Amino acid sequence: MKYIGVKKKGFCLLVLLSCILLAGCIGQDDSKVQTSSNEALSYDEGGTYSEDDEYLVLVPKSLFSGGESSVTMSAFLDDEPVSRGVEYTLTSASGDIIPLVKAATSESGNNVAKFEVPDVEEGSYTLTATPSGAESGFTTTVKVVQNNPIFIETDKPIYKPGQIIHVRLLSLNNNLVPVVQNTTVEIADAKGVKIFKDDLVTNEYGVAFFDLPLASELNLGTWKVKATSGSSMSEVDIRVEKYVLPKFDLDTSTEKSWFLADEPITGTVSANYFFGKVVEGTVEVKASRYIGVWEEYSTSTAPLKDGNVEFALPAVGYVAGTFGAGGQGSVMLNVTVTDTGGNSEETTELLTIAEHPFILQMIPESNSIKPGMPLQILLVTKDPGGEPLEKEVTLVSNFRDDSYNYDESKETYTTENGVALVMLEIPEDAVSVELHAVSEEVEVTSTLNSVYSPSASFLHLSQVSEGIPEVGDTISFKVYSTNVGTVFYDVFANGRTVYSATSDEPQINIPVTPQMSPSAKVVAYIINPNNEVSADSLPFDVKFSTKVDLSTGFDKDTVAPGDAVSVELDAGTKSMIGLSIVDESVYALSEGRLNLKQVFDELEIRFMEPQVEAHPQYF
Repeated sequence: MKYIGVKKKGFCLLVLLSCILLAGCIGQDDSKVQTSSNEALSYDEGGTYSEDDEYLVLVPKSLFSGGESSVTMSAFLDDEPVSRGVEYTLTSASGDIIPLVKAATSESGNNVAKFEVPDVEEGSYTLTATPSGAESGFTTTVKVVQNNPIFIETDKPIYKPGQIIHVRLLSLNNNLVPVVQNTTVEIADAKGVKIFKDDLVTNEYGVAFFDLPLASELNLGTWKVKATSGSSMSEVDIRVEKYVLPKFDLDTSTEKSWFLADEPITGTVSANYFFGKVVEGTVEVKASRYIGVWEEYSTSTAPLKDGNVEFALPAVGYVAGTFGAGGQGSVMLNVTVTDTGGNSEETTELLTIAEHPFILQMIPESNSIKPGMPLQILLVTKDPGGEPLEKEVTLVSNFRDDSYNYDESKETYTTENGVALVMLEIPEDAVSVELHAVSEEVEVTSTLNSVYSPSASFLHLSQVSEGIPEVGDTISFKVYSTNVGTVFYDVFANGRTVYSATSDEPQINIPVTPQMSPSAKVVAYIINPNNEVSADSLPFDVKFSTKVDLSTGFDKDTVAPGDAVSVELDAGTKSMIGLSIVDESVYALSEGRLNLKQVFDELEIRFMEPQVEAHPQYF
């Protein structure tokens, strides 16, 4: 974390650059407890500047044009919180002054002032914070960025020479509202040759679209479609090939997604032509186990009956577990169906091979402990396929102090729907804890060390609201802190600050906004009496359900080639609807371009090639 901290005539402005800013511009008497109101005051209600004032102001390093931002400010006089008004402005390189917001700290000395970032050109601007009654303010440099998300959609993932590529663009601002903006679109072929460029303007729905007819002779392979607007950029890949559409759809299903090493592998293969009839022919299933390399260990061949066939393979016996899979191994099924006309289609299924029929996980909320603060531990019991299991889990906690004295506790918990949340109270003299969880024959261990604080001051966040919140809900956290004081907290999502506030209460409640989806992180911090800052952070997920209820329907269930079809679309409100009509076999073709064996073989070839050479030098 880097910050700029400058103090001029008692006025201190700190600029937040990436994460949470830890600074010591204000102090607090050990015996004082802040109990004053935290209600926001208007600029005119705030007090005026005094040369003995101390200020703490935090602003983002980047302001996103058209979006919402905020500044967090605190004011103190003689170590006591005071109300002060502060005016914020932006100054361009040409000297134009752009007002941002006027606000005042509350009686408890702090406030978060929100404002809409003006729609100005990208670049560096001078941000000035001027206390009410002061002759001049403090200035620092911030960047205004036009970074509206751009989404690119093509009507299908693969094309052949002579066809037409249909492309749609969707532009949103930082509040996820459609925007009208200029967007440059470029398309490069498989050799990187730029074959298309155009400047488009999105409409009131944030949408722009165009078509690109393909020539009959061109570079085949992966093409790139890129859209840019300001500092925003989005890119998607499409395939251009001389392909032949598959004749039928192939599906492989197994009783479950995992098997034990000594358990036979059973499943079903089904094949249907895209016009509805079943496929008659033969099925070949080749099973390969991963033992450091892929080794084929069994093959099964059988005829299709009414488009289906069941298969049974012998137990894999042994596999090589991998760290990324939690010690579990893999078996790959390569399935080939050949119909009576000699047409063949292939698909691949990857199965998990496990040693035990269930998995035990112990997930502490942090990789360290804080003396005197609680620690939440999530116990998870599930089968190797991820389905939750109810199990009894015994958790042993062994705390150690700095004199190497141990204090052991032991509790048994029962998981419900595969999870159990355990709250451990960490002793104030603990320097480490050894955690050991066991259920039946499965066990896991972990050792956590305590974090260091010169004054033994800590802050801990814990989510108290249940489940994953949806946009419009409120998510609540409880703040545990060694010292009493105002808690500053910010919510970071998608690389930016989307919410800021302060609280004098032990529980903070945050309204969930669309800007926080799909995941965000809350960061809370408190300034201790010795000016040391204690902080903690906690991630959370957000559900974002669309408000548009789109329904579709056809006037006929079955039609013959050349018949007219009517499509009814109903969004319930004024909307712009994108519609793509694509042969189902095109998507089946795209999914089957490379089977898993081909992918693994290609990766193995690439990773076997030396990428870097190291030549030692001696002096």
